[in-house]
Amino acid sequence: MSQPVYQADQAVEIVLTLKNKSSSDIVLSPDWIGNVRVLEFSQNGALVPLRATYTLFDVALGTRLESSLAPLPAGQSLTIRVASYEDVAFGGQTLRTVIFDTREVHPARDFFLLGPGDFRLKLAYHYLGPDGGQSVFRDELRSNEVSFRIEP
Repeated sequence: MSQPVYQADQAVEIVLTLKNKSSSDIVLSPDWIGNVRVLEFSQNGALVPLRATYTLFDVALGTRLESSLAPLPAGQSLTIRVASYEDVAFGGQTLRTVIFDTREVHPARDFFLLGPGDFRLKLAYHYLGPDGGQSVFRDELRSNEVSFRIEP
């Protein structure tokens, strides 16, 4: 987390860092959308409310993910950043995750950040998109628990 305390109307920035601990290059996508999902998300010990939906993209998500693939040299790290956005329909900050689906209708989860409170979050990176003939790293990588606070 780049900032552990946020104001209720402020975007929350999530930073996920992946490190290549192997002795050779691996191929990853630096994109949040399609690759990162929430494993656990709580506020003051209770589950963060969410809206489950589906989403489409103007440019096929598979094409976007495939074009984002890049080698990560041994010993190097990749940082993936995302920020919550103000959801006018909800009336507050929302964090969205999207999971790639080959049918191009992608499951999306919108997590509502109802402040104030203490939040705890665990994420997973898992590339499911097309490989474009490259040897893509496809194992799931789970994050450590991260926490942040939203104040009034």
